[in-house]
Amino acid sequence: MMWNRISLLTTLAVCALGTQPPAGFDGLKLGLFTHYTYAYPGYKYGWTYLAPGLCRPVPDLNTLSNSFDARAFAETAASMRAEYVIFTLFHAQMNVLYPSAYWERVLPGHTSSRDVIADLAAALRARNIRLVLYFHPVDGLDFTPEQQGRTAWTKYRTGSDVKPWNDLINGLMEETGARYGKAIAGYWLDGAPSPPKFDGVRFKATIRKHNPDAAVWVNYGLPTERFPSNRRMFEGLSDYAVSENFLGKIAGTTDTDLWPVDHNMVAVQISSEWWAMCGRLQQSPEKMLRYTVRLAGTAEQRHGGVAWAAGPFANNEWETGVRDALRQLGNLLAPIGESVFGTLPSTAYVTHAGTLQKDTWGVATDSRDGRFVFLHVLNPPAEGTNLRIPKAADGRRFRSARVLVSGRHAALRSDASGYRITLPNSERWNAVDTVIRLEVVRDSAAAAISRAR
Repeated sequence: MMWNRISLLTTLAVCALGTQPPAGFDGLKLGLFTHYTYAYPGYKYGWTYLAPGLCRPVPDLNTLSNSFDARAFAETAASMRAEYVIFTLFHAQMNVLYPSAYWERVLPGHTSSRDVIADLAAALRARNIRLVLYFHPVDGLDFTPEQQGRTAWTKYRTGSDVKPWNDLINGLMEETGARYGKAIAGYWLDGAPSPPKFDGVRFKATIRKHNPDAAVWVNYGLPTERFPSNRRMFEGLSDYAVSENFLGKIAGTTDTDLWPVDHNMVAVQISSEWWAMCGRLQQSPEKMLRYTVRLAGTAEQRHGGVAWAAGPFANNEWETGVRDALRQLGNLLAPIGESVFGTLPSTAYVTHAGTLQKDTWGVATDSRDGRFVFLHVLNPPAEGTNLRIPKAADGRRFRSARVLVSGRHAALRSDASGYRITLPNSERWNAVDTVIRLEVVRDSAAAAISRAR
Protein backbone atom coordinates (compact mmCIF):
# COMPACT_ATOMS: atom_id res chain seq x y z
CA MET A 1 0.00 0.00 0.00
CA MET A 2 1.41 3.39 -0.97
CA TRP A 3 1.18 6.20 1.54
CA ASN A 4 1.91 9.89 1.39
CA ARG A 5 5.06 10.29 3.52
CA ILE A 6 3.69 13.12 5.66
CA SER A 7 0.41 11.29 6.22
CA LEU A 8 2.25 8.14 7.23
CA LEU A 9 4.46 9.93 9.74
CA THR A 10 1.46 11.70 11.20
CA THR A 11 -0.47 8.45 11.50
CA LEU A 12 2.43 6.71 13.21
CA ALA A 13 2.82 9.58 15.64
CA VAL A 14 -0.87 9.56 16.55
CA CYS A 15 -0.90 5.79 16.95
CA ALA A 16 2.06 6.04 19.29
CA LEU A 17 -0.10 8.21 21.55
CA GLY A 18 -2.72 5.48 21.59
CA THR A 19 -5.54 7.72 20.35
CA GLN A 20 -6.04 6.15 16.95
CA PRO A 21 -5.83 2.58 15.61
CA PRO A 22 -3.07 1.31 13.35
CA ALA A 23 -3.64 2.38 9.75
CA GLY A 24 -2.96 -1.08 8.35
CA PHE A 25 -6.60 -2.04 7.72
CA ASP A 26 -8.10 1.40 7.14
CA GLY A 27 -7.93 1.09 3.35
CA LEU A 28 -8.79 -2.59 2.96
CA LYS A 29 -12.02 -3.49 1.22
CA LEU A 30 -12.51 -7.25 1.17
CA GLY A 31 -12.04 -10.28 3.38
CA LEU A 32 -13.10 -13.89 3.87
CA PHE A 33 -14.51 -14.86 7.28
CA THR A 34 -14.31 -18.57 8.11
CA HIS A 35 -15.35 -20.55 11.15
CA TYR A 36 -13.65 -23.95 11.15
CA THR A 37 -14.76 -25.48 14.42
CA TYR A 38 -15.38 -28.49 16.63
CA ALA A 39 -17.62 -28.83 19.68
CA TYR A 40 -18.42 -31.90 21.75
CA PRO A 41 -21.17 -34.37 20.77
CA GLY A 42 -24.64 -33.14 21.56
CA TYR A 43 -23.66 -29.49 21.71
CA LYS A 44 -25.97 -27.26 19.68
CA TYR A 45 -23.51 -24.85 18.12
CA GLY A 46 -20.19 -24.57 16.31
CA TRP A 47 -19.70 -27.68 14.21
CA THR A 48 -17.91 -28.06 10.89
CA TYR A 49 -19.34 -31.02 8.97
CA LEU A 50 -17.30 -33.82 7.43
CA ALA A 51 -18.23 -33.59 3.73
CA PRO A 52 -21.15 -32.85 1.42
CA GLY A 53 -22.00 -36.56 1.29
CA LEU A 54 -21.44 -37.04 5.03
CA CYS A 55 -23.77 -34.48 6.56
CA ARG A 56 -22.69 -34.91 10.14
CA PRO A 57 -20.21 -33.05 12.33
CA VAL A 58 -16.56 -33.97 12.65
CA PRO A 59 -16.17 -36.56 15.40
CA ASP A 60 -13.19 -34.95 17.16
CA LEU A 61 -10.84 -31.99 17.13
CA ASN A 62 -7.93 -33.75 15.45
CA THR A 63 -10.09 -35.00 12.59
CA LEU A 64 -10.93 -31.36 12.01
CA SER A 65 -7.38 -30.06 12.26
CA ASN A 66 -5.58 -32.83 10.39
CA SER A 67 -7.99 -32.66 7.45
CA PHE A 68 -7.49 -28.97 6.74
CA ASP A 69 -5.70 -28.10 3.46
CA ALA A 70 -4.18 -24.68 4.13
CA ARG A 71 -2.94 -24.18 0.59
CA ALA A 72 -6.29 -25.04 -0.99
CA PHE A 73 -8.03 -22.68 1.41
CA ALA A 74 -5.56 -19.89 0.65
CA GLU A 75 -6.12 -20.43 -3.08
CA THR A 76 -9.84 -19.96 -2.58
CA ALA A 77 -9.23 -16.75 -0.63
CA ALA A 78 -6.88 -15.52 -3.36
CA SER A 79 -9.39 -16.42 -6.08
CA MET A 80 -11.96 -14.02 -4.58
CA ARG A 81 -9.21 -11.36 -4.24
CA ALA A 82 -9.50 -11.28 -0.44
CA GLU A 83 -7.05 -8.90 1.21
CA TYR A 84 -7.43 -10.59 4.59
CA VAL A 85 -8.87 -13.73 6.15
CA ILE A 86 -10.58 -13.95 9.54
CA PHE A 87 -10.17 -17.51 10.81
CA THR A 88 -11.25 -19.24 14.00
CA LEU A 89 -8.62 -19.77 16.67
CA PHE A 90 -11.37 -21.36 18.75
CA HIS A 91 -15.10 -20.99 19.23
CA ALA A 92 -17.66 -23.05 21.11
CA GLN A 93 -16.11 -24.78 24.15
CA MET A 94 -12.73 -23.26 23.27
CA ASN A 95 -11.10 -25.98 21.20
CA VAL A 96 -7.84 -24.34 20.13
CA LEU A 97 -6.46 -25.04 16.63
CA TYR A 98 -2.82 -25.36 17.64
CA PRO A 99 -1.00 -27.59 20.18
CA SER A 100 -1.32 -25.19 23.11
CA ALA A 101 0.66 -26.28 26.14
CA TYR A 102 -1.03 -23.57 28.17
CA TRP A 103 -4.61 -24.52 27.28
CA GLU A 104 -3.94 -28.24 27.56
CA ARG A 105 -3.19 -27.68 31.26
CA VAL A 106 -6.46 -25.78 31.65
CA LEU A 107 -8.74 -28.11 29.66
CA PRO A 108 -7.03 -31.32 28.53
CA GLY A 109 -8.16 -32.45 25.09
CA HIS A 110 -9.14 -28.95 23.95
CA THR A 111 -6.07 -28.43 21.76
CA SER A 112 -5.26 -29.89 18.36
CA SER A 113 -2.11 -31.90 17.68
CA ARG A 114 -1.52 -30.00 14.43
CA ASP A 115 -0.75 -26.28 14.22
CA VAL A 116 -3.46 -25.25 11.76
CA ILE A 117 -2.81 -21.56 12.38
CA ALA A 118 0.88 -21.70 11.44
CA ASP A 119 0.15 -23.62 8.26
CA LEU A 120 -2.60 -21.21 7.27
CA ALA A 121 -0.52 -18.13 8.06
CA ALA A 122 2.26 -19.39 5.79
CA ALA A 123 -0.11 -20.25 2.95
CA LEU A 124 -1.80 -16.84 3.12
CA ARG A 125 1.48 -14.95 3.44
CA ALA A 126 2.68 -16.58 0.21
CA ARG A 127 -0.33 -14.96 -1.48
CA ASN A 128 0.01 -11.59 0.25
CA ILE A 129 -3.17 -12.10 2.29
CA ARG A 130 -3.26 -11.05 5.94
CA LEU A 131 -4.47 -13.38 8.67
CA VAL A 132 -6.78 -12.16 11.45
CA LEU A 133 -7.66 -14.61 14.21
CA TYR A 134 -11.16 -14.88 15.60
CA PHE A 135 -10.78 -14.91 19.38
CA HIS A 136 -13.77 -15.19 21.74
CA PRO A 137 -12.46 -13.84 25.06
CA VAL A 138 -15.61 -14.64 27.05
CA ASP A 139 -16.57 -18.01 25.58
CA GLY A 140 -17.12 -19.70 28.94
CA LEU A 141 -20.85 -19.50 28.26
CA ASP A 142 -20.44 -22.55 26.01
CA PHE A 143 -18.77 -24.71 28.68
CA THR A 144 -20.40 -27.52 30.61
CA PRO A 145 -21.12 -26.72 34.27
CA GLU A 146 -18.01 -28.67 35.28
CA GLN A 147 -15.85 -26.72 32.83
CA GLN A 148 -17.32 -23.43 34.01
CA GLY A 149 -16.28 -24.26 37.54
CA ARG A 150 -12.81 -25.44 36.49
CA THR A 151 -12.07 -22.25 34.55
CA ALA A 152 -13.68 -19.84 37.08
CA TRP A 153 -16.19 -18.81 34.43
CA THR A 154 -19.04 -19.07 36.97
CA LYS A 155 -17.35 -16.49 39.19
CA TYR A 156 -16.77 -14.26 36.17
CA ARG A 157 -20.36 -14.55 34.98
CA THR A 158 -21.78 -13.67 38.39
CA GLY A 159 -19.17 -10.97 38.98
CA SER A 160 -18.12 -12.42 42.32
CA ASP A 161 -14.47 -12.69 41.23
CA VAL A 162 -13.51 -11.66 37.70
CA LYS A 163 -9.74 -11.77 38.06
CA PRO A 164 -9.23 -15.54 37.55
CA TRP A 165 -11.01 -15.49 34.18
CA ASN A 166 -9.15 -12.38 33.06
CA ASP A 167 -5.89 -14.04 34.09
CA LEU A 168 -6.85 -17.21 32.22
CA ILE A 169 -7.76 -15.53 28.95
CA ASN A 170 -4.75 -13.22 29.01
CA GLY A 171 -2.55 -16.29 29.50
CA LEU A 172 -3.96 -17.86 26.33
CA MET A 173 -3.53 -14.60 24.42
CA GLU A 174 0.04 -14.29 25.69
CA GLU A 175 0.89 -17.78 24.44
CA THR A 176 -0.81 -17.15 21.07
CA GLY A 177 0.96 -13.83 20.60
CA ALA A 178 4.36 -15.25 21.52
CA ARG A 179 3.85 -18.20 19.19
CA TYR A 180 2.90 -16.24 16.06
CA GLY A 181 4.04 -12.66 16.60
CA LYS A 182 3.61 -10.50 13.52
CA ALA A 183 2.34 -13.42 11.45
CA ILE A 184 -1.08 -12.49 12.83
CA ALA A 185 -2.17 -9.08 11.56
CA GLY A 186 -5.06 -8.68 13.97
CA TYR A 187 -7.67 -10.20 16.26
CA TRP A 188 -11.44 -10.21 15.76
CA LEU A 189 -13.06 -10.35 19.20
CA ASP A 190 -16.54 -11.70 19.75
CA GLY A 191 -18.88 -11.97 22.69
CA ALA A 192 -19.21 -8.35 23.85
CA PRO A 193 -16.46 -8.58 26.53
CA SER A 194 -17.55 -5.34 28.18
CA PRO A 195 -16.04 -3.67 31.25
CA PRO A 196 -15.91 -3.58 34.17
CA LYS A 197 -15.83 -7.38 34.33
CA PHE A 198 -13.56 -7.78 31.30
CA ASP A 199 -10.30 -5.82 31.47
CA GLY A 200 -10.06 -4.63 27.89
CA VAL A 201 -7.06 -2.38 28.47
CA ARG A 202 -5.09 -5.30 29.87
CA PHE A 203 -6.13 -7.60 27.05
CA LYS A 204 -5.19 -4.99 24.43
CA ALA A 205 -1.74 -4.69 26.01
CA THR A 206 -1.34 -8.48 25.87
CA ILE A 207 -2.31 -8.50 22.19
CA ARG A 208 0.16 -5.73 21.37
CA LYS A 209 3.03 -7.23 23.36
CA HIS A 210 4.27 -9.47 20.55
CA ASN A 211 2.88 -7.44 17.64
CA PRO A 212 2.58 -3.70 18.35
CA ASP A 213 0.77 -3.23 15.03
CA ALA A 214 -1.92 -5.87 15.60
CA ALA A 215 -5.39 -4.52 14.82
CA VAL A 216 -8.31 -5.28 17.11
CA TRP A 217 -11.97 -5.54 16.09
CA VAL A 218 -14.83 -5.97 18.51
CA ASN A 219 -18.22 -7.14 17.36
CA TYR A 220 -20.46 -4.06 17.79
CA GLY A 221 -17.53 -2.53 19.61
CA LEU A 222 -17.75 1.13 18.58
CA PRO A 223 -20.70 3.54 18.58
CA THR A 224 -23.07 3.60 15.65
CA GLU A 225 -26.16 5.66 14.99
CA ARG A 226 -28.22 2.60 15.86
CA PHE A 227 -26.24 1.76 19.01
CA PRO A 228 -24.99 5.05 20.51
CA SER A 229 -24.65 3.37 23.92
CA ASN A 230 -21.64 1.48 22.54
CA ARG A 231 -19.62 4.68 22.68
CA ARG A 232 -17.73 3.64 25.81
CA MET A 233 -18.44 -0.07 25.88
CA PHE A 234 -15.05 -1.14 24.52
CA GLU A 235 -12.96 1.92 25.20
CA GLY A 236 -9.30 0.96 25.40
CA LEU A 237 -9.80 -2.34 23.57
CA SER A 238 -11.24 -1.91 20.06
CA ASP A 239 -9.53 -0.26 17.12
CA TYR A 240 -12.26 -1.20 14.69
CA ALA A 241 -15.90 -2.21 14.86
CA VAL A 242 -17.88 -4.85 13.02
CA SER A 243 -21.56 -5.46 12.33
CA GLU A 244 -22.03 -9.21 12.28
CA ASN A 245 -24.82 -10.04 9.81
CA PHE A 246 -26.55 -6.96 11.15
CA LEU A 247 -27.40 -5.11 7.96
CA GLY A 248 -28.99 -8.10 6.30
CA LYS A 249 -31.16 -8.63 9.36
CA ILE A 250 -32.22 -5.00 9.41
CA ALA A 251 -33.19 -5.07 5.74
CA GLY A 252 -34.80 -8.50 6.06
CA THR A 253 -33.40 -9.66 2.73
CA THR A 254 -30.29 -11.16 1.16
CA ASP A 255 -30.50 -8.56 -1.65
CA THR A 256 -27.50 -6.35 -0.90
CA ASP A 257 -28.97 -3.53 -3.01
CA LEU A 258 -31.50 -3.11 -0.21
CA TRP A 259 -28.88 -2.90 2.53
CA PRO A 260 -27.66 0.46 3.79
CA VAL A 261 -23.92 1.01 3.71
CA ASP A 262 -22.20 1.21 7.08
CA HIS A 263 -19.03 2.58 8.63
CA ASN A 264 -18.35 -0.70 10.46
CA MET A 265 -16.82 -3.77 8.88
CA VAL A 266 -19.72 -5.86 7.64
CA ALA A 267 -19.22 -9.57 8.33
CA VAL A 268 -22.04 -11.48 6.67
CA GLN A 269 -22.55 -15.14 5.88
CA ILE A 270 -23.34 -16.18 2.33
CA SER A 271 -24.63 -19.69 3.05
CA SER A 272 -26.74 -21.28 5.78
CA GLU A 273 -24.16 -20.85 8.57
CA TRP A 274 -20.72 -19.47 9.41
CA TRP A 275 -19.28 -22.96 8.99
CA ALA A 276 -19.94 -25.74 6.47
CA MET A 277 -22.96 -27.87 7.38
CA CYS A 278 -24.50 -29.03 4.11
CA GLY A 279 -26.14 -25.74 3.20
CA ARG A 280 -25.95 -23.86 -0.07
CA LEU A 281 -25.11 -20.45 -1.43
CA GLN A 282 -27.65 -17.76 -0.53
CA GLN A 283 -25.93 -14.85 -2.21
CA SER A 284 -24.92 -14.02 -5.78
CA PRO A 285 -21.40 -12.91 -6.76
CA GLU A 286 -22.93 -9.93 -8.60
CA LYS A 287 -24.69 -8.70 -5.46
CA MET A 288 -21.54 -9.35 -3.43
CA LEU A 289 -19.55 -7.23 -5.86
CA ARG A 290 -22.04 -4.38 -5.72
CA TYR A 291 -22.02 -4.24 -1.93
CA THR A 292 -18.23 -4.53 -1.79
CA VAL A 293 -18.00 -1.56 -4.14
CA ARG A 294 -20.60 0.44 -2.23
CA LEU A 295 -18.66 0.04 1.01
CA ALA A 296 -15.43 0.98 -0.77
CA GLY A 297 -17.05 4.29 -1.66
CA THR A 298 -18.55 5.02 1.78
CA ALA A 299 -16.95 8.09 3.34
CA GLU A 300 -16.95 6.80 6.92
CA GLN A 301 -15.83 3.26 6.07
CA ARG A 302 -12.45 2.48 7.61
CA HIS A 303 -12.95 -0.84 9.36
CA GLY A 304 -12.05 -3.29 6.58
CA GLY A 305 -15.01 -3.13 4.22
CA VAL A 306 -16.87 -6.42 3.96
CA ALA A 307 -15.87 -9.92 5.05
CA TRP A 308 -18.00 -12.49 3.23
CA ALA A 309 -18.44 -15.49 5.51
CA ALA A 310 -18.29 -19.16 4.59
CA GLY A 311 -16.10 -22.13 5.38
CA PRO A 312 -15.02 -25.48 3.98
CA PHE A 313 -16.01 -28.96 5.07
CA ALA A 314 -13.39 -31.08 6.78
CA ASN A 315 -12.66 -32.70 3.39
CA ASN A 316 -11.92 -29.18 2.00
CA GLU A 317 -14.93 -29.04 -0.29
CA TRP A 318 -17.36 -26.15 0.12
CA GLU A 319 -21.12 -25.94 0.39
CA THR A 320 -23.08 -25.98 -2.86
CA GLY A 321 -22.24 -22.97 -4.99
CA VAL A 322 -20.05 -21.20 -2.41
CA ARG A 323 -16.56 -21.67 -3.81
CA ASP A 324 -17.73 -20.93 -7.34
CA ALA A 325 -19.37 -17.72 -6.13
CA LEU A 326 -16.18 -16.62 -4.39
CA ARG A 327 -14.18 -17.26 -7.56
CA GLN A 328 -16.77 -15.44 -9.67
CA LEU A 329 -16.56 -12.48 -7.29
CA GLY A 330 -12.82 -12.39 -7.92
CA ASN A 331 -13.38 -12.61 -11.67
CA LEU A 332 -15.78 -9.68 -11.53
CA LEU A 333 -13.32 -7.63 -9.50
CA ALA A 334 -10.28 -8.39 -11.64
CA PRO A 335 -10.94 -5.94 -14.52
CA ILE A 336 -12.00 -3.12 -12.16
CA GLY A 337 -9.49 -3.74 -9.38
CA GLU A 338 -7.80 -0.39 -9.95
CA SER A 339 -11.04 1.35 -8.96
CA VAL A 340 -11.52 -0.65 -5.74
CA PHE A 341 -8.30 -1.82 -4.13
CA GLY A 342 -5.95 0.81 -2.78
CA THR A 343 -8.51 3.57 -3.31
CA LEU A 344 -10.14 6.03 -0.94
CA PRO A 345 -13.84 6.87 -0.60
CA SER A 346 -14.33 9.80 -2.95
CA THR A 347 -14.55 13.39 -1.74
CA ALA A 348 -15.83 14.44 -5.17
CA TYR A 349 -19.03 12.37 -5.07
CA VAL A 350 -19.66 11.43 -1.46
CA THR A 351 -21.62 8.45 -0.13
CA HIS A 352 -22.34 8.49 3.59
CA ALA A 353 -23.01 5.58 5.93
CA GLY A 354 -26.71 4.74 5.93
CA THR A 355 -27.17 5.47 2.22
CA LEU A 356 -29.45 3.13 0.27
CA GLN A 357 -28.58 2.03 -3.23
CA LYS A 358 -31.95 3.09 -4.66
CA ASP A 359 -31.19 6.72 -3.83
CA THR A 360 -28.05 6.99 -5.95
CA TRP A 361 -26.63 6.41 -9.42
CA GLY A 362 -23.78 4.60 -7.66
CA VAL A 363 -20.70 5.42 -5.62
CA ALA A 364 -17.26 6.86 -6.31
CA THR A 365 -13.71 6.13 -5.18
CA ASP A 366 -10.54 8.19 -5.51
CA SER A 367 -7.06 7.06 -6.48
CA ARG A 368 -4.65 7.77 -3.65
CA ASP A 369 -2.53 10.07 -5.78
CA GLY A 370 -5.55 12.25 -6.53
CA ARG A 371 -5.27 11.84 -10.30
CA PHE A 372 -8.49 9.91 -10.88
CA VAL A 373 -12.05 9.63 -9.63
CA PHE A 374 -13.75 6.30 -10.37
CA LEU A 375 -17.50 6.38 -10.86
CA HIS A 376 -19.13 3.03 -10.11
CA VAL A 377 -22.41 3.35 -12.02
CA LEU A 378 -24.63 0.82 -10.26
CA ASN A 379 -27.96 2.35 -11.32
CA PRO A 380 -27.41 3.30 -14.98
CA PRO A 381 -29.79 5.61 -16.83
CA ALA A 382 -33.04 3.89 -17.71
CA GLU A 383 -32.64 4.88 -21.35
CA GLY A 384 -29.75 5.91 -23.56
CA THR A 385 -26.05 6.19 -22.96
CA ASN A 386 -25.90 9.54 -21.13
CA LEU A 387 -25.22 9.89 -17.41
CA ARG A 388 -25.67 13.25 -15.69
CA ILE A 389 -23.58 13.97 -12.59
CA PRO A 390 -23.26 17.21 -10.60
CA LYS A 391 -20.10 19.20 -10.08
CA ALA A 392 -17.58 17.61 -7.75
CA ALA A 393 -18.31 18.40 -4.10
CA ASP A 394 -14.64 19.10 -3.40
CA GLY A 395 -14.21 21.51 -6.32
CA ARG A 396 -12.18 19.24 -8.54
CA ARG A 397 -12.64 19.45 -12.29
CA PHE A 398 -12.17 16.74 -14.90
CA ARG A 399 -10.52 16.70 -18.29
CA SER A 400 -11.52 13.30 -19.68
CA ALA A 401 -13.55 10.15 -19.07
CA ARG A 402 -12.76 6.56 -19.93
CA VAL A 403 -14.68 3.29 -19.55
CA LEU A 404 -12.30 1.37 -17.31
CA VAL A 405 -12.87 -2.17 -18.57
CA SER A 406 -12.82 -1.48 -22.30
CA GLY A 407 -10.36 1.40 -22.08
CA ARG A 408 -12.44 3.42 -24.55
CA HIS A 409 -12.94 7.15 -24.16
CA ALA A 410 -16.37 8.38 -23.15
CA ALA A 411 -17.54 11.85 -24.14
CA LEU A 412 -17.33 14.28 -21.23
CA ARG A 413 -19.16 17.60 -21.45
CA SER A 414 -19.41 20.16 -18.67
CA ASP A 415 -22.06 22.78 -18.10
CA ALA A 416 -23.29 24.96 -15.24
CA SER A 417 -24.86 22.05 -13.36
CA GLY A 418 -22.06 19.51 -13.75
CA TYR A 419 -21.15 16.90 -16.35
CA ARG A 420 -22.73 14.71 -18.97
CA ILE A 421 -20.95 11.44 -19.71
CA THR A 422 -21.82 9.60 -22.91
CA LEU A 423 -20.71 6.05 -23.55
CA PRO A 424 -18.82 5.41 -26.81
CA ASN A 425 -20.61 3.87 -29.77
CA SER A 426 -21.71 0.24 -29.24
CA GLU A 427 -20.81 0.41 -25.52
CA ARG A 428 -23.61 -0.46 -23.11
CA TRP A 429 -24.04 -0.02 -19.39
CA ASN A 430 -22.99 -3.07 -17.40
CA ALA A 431 -25.92 -4.14 -15.24
CA VAL A 432 -23.55 -5.05 -12.37
CA ASP A 433 -21.11 -2.12 -12.34
CA THR A 434 -19.91 0.19 -15.10
CA VAL A 435 -16.75 1.99 -13.97
CA ILE A 436 -15.94 5.37 -15.50
CA ARG A 437 -12.47 6.76 -14.75
CA LEU A 438 -12.43 10.55 -14.61
CA GLU A 439 -9.07 12.26 -15.02
CA VAL A 440 -8.66 15.22 -12.68
CA VAL A 441 -7.47 18.54 -14.10
CA ARG A 442 -3.97 18.91 -12.70
CA ASP A 443 -4.39 22.51 -11.57
CA SER A 444 -7.59 21.68 -9.73
CA ALA A 445 -7.31 23.34 -6.30
CA ALA A 446 -8.67 20.29 -4.50
CA ALA A 447 -6.30 17.83 -6.17
CA ALA A 448 -3.48 18.61 -3.73
CA ILE A 449 -5.82 18.09 -0.81
CA SER A 450 -6.86 14.74 -2.19
CA ARG A 451 -3.27 13.65 -2.67
CA ALA A 452 -2.45 14.55 0.94
CA ARG A 453 -5.15 12.30 2.40
